[in-house]
Amino acid sequence: MTMTQRPKRVGYRAMHYRVATERGPAWTETCADCGEGADEWSYDHLDPAELEAEDAANLGAPYSLDVEHYAPRCGSCHARFDKQMARERQGIVDDAAVMTMIEDGAEVGPVMPIEFGWYLRKFYRETRGMPDDPLSDLRELLGMYISTQDKADLDVLALWIAHTHLAARGVGTVTPRLSITAPSYGAGKSTALDFVRRLSHRGELITSTVSDALLPRLLQTEGMVTVCIDEADRVLKAENAGTMSVLNAGWQRGATTWVNQPASDGGWKPAKIETFAPVAIAANGTRLAADVRQRMIAVRLIRSDDMPEARWDGALQGVDDRLRARLGAMAERASHDVRVRNVRIPDGLEGRDRDRWSLLLATARAVGGPWVTKAEAMALADRDARAAEAAALGVAPNHQLAFDLFAVWREGETTVSTTELVERLIVHSPELWGVPSGKVLTAHSLSYRLREFYGVTPEQRNRVRGYSLSDIRKVWRAVSIPYDTEAPTE
Repeated sequence: MTMTQRPKRVGYRAMHYRVATERGPAWTETCADCGEGADEWSYDHLDPAELEAEDAANLGAPYSLDVEHYAPRCGSCHARFDKQMARERQGIVDDAAVMTMIEDGAEVGPVMPIEFGWYLRKFYRETRGMPDDPLSDLRELLGMYISTQDKADLDVLALWIAHTHLAARGVGTVTPRLSITAPSYGAGKSTALDFVRRLSHRGELITSTVSDALLPRLLQTEGMVTVCIDEADRVLKAENAGTMSVLNAGWQRGATTWVNQPASDGGWKPAKIETFAPVAIAANGTRLAADVRQRMIAVRLIRSDDMPEARWDGALQGVDDRLRARLGAMAERASHDVRVRNVRIPDGLEGRDRDRWSLLLATARAVGGPWVTKAEAMALADRDARAAEAAALGVAPNHQLAFDLFAVWREGETTVSTTELVERLIVHSPELWGVPSGKVLTAHSLSYRLREFYGVTPEQRNRVRGYSLSDIRKVWRAVSIPYDTEAPTE
């Protein structure tokens, strides 16, 4: 007798792929609700023969096998539409009913109106055996108060905040540093960092000058903390070598440093402490070492006058505590999942790129659903952007500086003023040192680069600060330039 195999049902994700194949990418359409550009195909919840997803990532989510039951929507309208449909499935038609359901079903006590949809979605998932998804609620909250240059940066920010809860539970071996930057003042860097502090695992804010003793002392507290440094361009100083070493080494689990602790005889004794901790830095720009920057993931803000003020004593009262507790519960549950602890890394993500993104990918896996594909896409995009930047520069800027100095140093010169060198460098390579670079080279920044990376300092002669040929030859020697030849072409 011949056995016939039951035909396999088209799954949730496969069906969405079919819609995009037959009707084209959603981004070529306009949103059915707001008229802006669409991002995704959204099920209209009107198919009488609708199915429910059976895969773990989307378990219970309704969908249709008819491509005509999908409409193009932007991400926010899609989420809002699905929330409304979920309300109707629960027989809920107003916020008062939502509040009653929350108070009766969750025993969370009074909640703010902003949380109504979150808890409704939470209950909807629970009734279908699906895990809570506080990450999507966090992303929605951030989008209400923080304006980023790229929408994907809000996803990155949400993932980074959530990853601190997994890191505190022993998941992962590295934690990327978070850089919150903006091209101008008033873009909301301090606001974004305040969200990070409130919603991360044990966030601690630093707004005053960081001494080499402060950061190790902070890390000595019981349990992992999330370090949030505001106004880093003012707070972090290049001379704080100890602080910089902690920021650099502390991204890896097991990293340690030595500090002095009070001894019983009234003196001091050396002690070794662990420095592993997530670190978020907000600044318009700060001189961090290249190895620290390689360990950073950047979120770039843009000023917007439409963003409301985050009132933690008003509309957001208690929201941070409840959402942080949900993130912690998610992390506790996911920390025992082998798929999270041994998360799949996309092909081509190696070295520093892998280190930066591995724990964020694990965080996405803890929630599942579209977060997995979004996180993988962001990781690969970050890798490609860094590779393109490196290719455009050819070599690292501080390495290229040595070659450019060789090119602009004129035969027979024994001393050149710092100001003159700066002017020559800008004319010689404006894309690297001039206005097109976004940060024009100055006498101060040239002196800093030569001192920090080559150990060369300017001399003052006749009230003019400058560099001697013997000192500049040290720079050339460091990058193997044979200075008795023609200028190199690199």
